[in-house]
Amino acid sequence: MIFEGTKNKFFFGLGLTRAENSSPDISLLCPIARLLDISLEELLNFENELSEKDINKIITIFERIFYKGTLDAAVEWIKEQLKEYPKCYELMYKAANMIFMQLFMQNMVAREDFDEFMIDCYTKVLPVLVGKDKEQVAFQMVGIYMLRKKYDEAILCLEYLSDDSLKKQMRLANIYSAIGKTEEAFAIYEDMLSTTYTYMDFAIQGLSGMYRKKLNIDYSRKLAYKRHALADLLEMGKYHQM
Repeated sequence: MIFEGTKNKFFFGLGLTRAENSSPDISLLCPIARLLDISLEELLNFENELSEKDINKIITIFERIFYKGTLDAAVEWIKEQLKEYPKCYELMYKAANMIFMQLFMQNMVAREDFDEFMIDCYTKVLPVLVGKDKEQVAFQMVGIYMLRKKYDEAILCLEYLSDDSLKKQMRLANIYSAIGKTEEAFAIYEDMLSTTYTYMDFAIQGLSGMYRKKLNIDYSRKLAYKRHALADLLEMGKYHQM
């Protein structure tokens, strides 16, 4: 909403209150854009924002087209919606996720046209996402690039994931193995194995202690055996088998 004071400044500042200026004047477009602190392109391409309800309705129609027809038809339809609302990042995000999910359920059947569309959507929404959503999109982009054997692009996307992320380490090891960096891949896999074991050992030990406090001695003892078996399986030494 434009407040009254701002509205007066807008109209008086541009001389729009004079009767002779009732017709549109394209020479005023640049001053209007500056006043609104947006680019001229943004002003000319202005679209009303979609509400959450509108976005969900579009996604529902997308699903119906897919289930009653084909994924191709559904993707073409969603592309038309994004042409009408080119800056609706939430719609891009949800549409790309829907396509990714369908391809995943179909064992990630390679479709270059779908891949390009998803990458385009994800590239546009990535800067506006935060936290886990940003990491999830980056991770999905890595998967798409790896299918296309575009490993340099995949590595760049991994930068959006935290260094201690097992997902990042897993993908990086996959990439190193694929491009012949065998020693680097071995090192990452060994580190992942050690880290995962540490977490599992800590969790089993904690659960065993909690069940012991609840006087469920039998289950506590069973967890202790599992901890011993895990250490033996991964050859972690006698200290960890105690």
